[in-house]
Amino acid sequence: MSTDVEYMVEEMNKLVGYKITGTVITEDKDGFGFVIEKGEQRKTAWVDCDAECNGPGWVSVQEFPHEKNASG
Repeated sequence: MSTDVEYMVEEMNKLVGYKITGTVITEDKDGFGFVIEKGEQRKTAWVDCDAECNGPGWVSVQEFPHEKNASG
């Protein structure tokens, strides 16, 4: 069984190669995410507070590289 961090890294690896082309918010303003595209594929990457989607989470944007870098 993987840890929460390992699970999230696995999910984030699904984003590799996609381009963020927009943002999305639910009608009830209780959730948000990114519109991502690769070729003809278009998906939504939701930002949730936990694996059960119990509400919105948070996003942190930093310059690269930094000490929290997991893969590069």
